[in-house]
Amino acid sequence: MARFVLVHGASHGAWCWARVVTALRALGHESIALDLPGNSANGPPRNDVSLTEYRDAVVAELTPGAILVGHSLAGLSITLAASVSDHIGALVYVAAILPEPDKRFADLRAEAIAPIVNELTERVDGLSVPRADLCGPVFYSDCLPEDQAFATSRMTPQPVSVMVEPVHFAPPDVPRHYVICSRDKVVLPDYQRRVTEGWPKDHVHELATDHSPFFSDVDGLVAVLNAIQARTM
Repeated sequence: MARFVLVHGASHGAWCWARVVTALRALGHESIALDLPGNSANGPPRNDVSLTEYRDAVVAELTPGAILVGHSLAGLSITLAASVSDHIGALVYVAAILPEPDKRFADLRAEAIAPIVNELTERVDGLSVPRADLCGPVFYSDCLPEDQAFATSRMTPQPVSVMVEPVHFAPPDVPRHYVICSRDKVVLPDYQRRVTEGWPKDHVHELATDHSPFFSDVDGLVAVLNAIQARTM
């Protein structure tokens, strides 16, 4: 069985993976989700977080053969971790940003992120502060109302620093998979399909879900992850 390390995206935390962790463990897998620096609901917001801190927090959770799963902005974190660690069996990008060497997320934002997302946050002292009243219908558009309320109440300010820092890495030599979320209102589905053009067909998976399949389609997401580990082992 596999060890899955689950990494959250902007303004989220380990909490968003709770149901996926439970479902993977029920299949016999070891599974862990982590809070990235500056994103934990257990500490004060930070506006000075670096991508190196993100990378090192992920690397600290790896053991040989681990399957590293990144959602949304965590595409940066898992790619950086894979560029410095030889413990990774596979990378899985879930509706995620694929970084380009020496570019910033800010350079990719226009092609990757739906324009409406700009209206969902406010910039305050180097932090992107989510507006909970607006995020629900966009981030969690296919989710139950109670899941929208649960998630939006836990979203935290996102350090802008990691969005404007260049992502320096050498492309890792690790099997890559991508989970396209075809009903995504945050990371454009057209972007998700474009960045995976030319990938092996069995490494590109598609779910008819919103941006948050860890709520809206736990069974579908876990089935994909389980199939990936079967190929990786």
